Amino acid sequence: MLCCDREFLAVFGCCDGRNGRAYCKAALPDRYTVYETAVFYHTVHGMGLVLIGLLCQQGWVQWQRFFLGGFLLGVVLFSGSLYAYTVTGSKIFVHITPVGGLTLMLSWLLLAIHILRQDQWT
Repeated sequence: MLCCDREFLAVFGCCDGRNGRAYCKAALPDRYTVYETAVFYHTVHGMGLVLIGLLCQQGWVQWQRFFLGGFLLGVVLFSGSLYAYTVTGSKIFVHITPVGGLTLMLSWLLLAIHILRQDQWT
């Protein structure tokens, strides 16, 4: 179940970028760069979730939900708020973006610390 969610998020980011590009460039040219940023981080962190899935096959199962939750929450807050801003134009959504970015940065930092600690003890 969780494996499908990770891959779905990555594939959805790619499809969203491809399909939304034509619409956004034509209909919302002033917010196109915001949309590109959302798609980029969505796709990168979708691939990060696939990486976590691969690492969990090596015995990281107890940490899987923690890292998955951090990345998922970060993508929803960061990319989701940028998508919402792109579609609506309401600047209230942009205030959520830094929280999502901080969540993503903390998730990567904790993942790196966990990897380094695992290598140290093996």
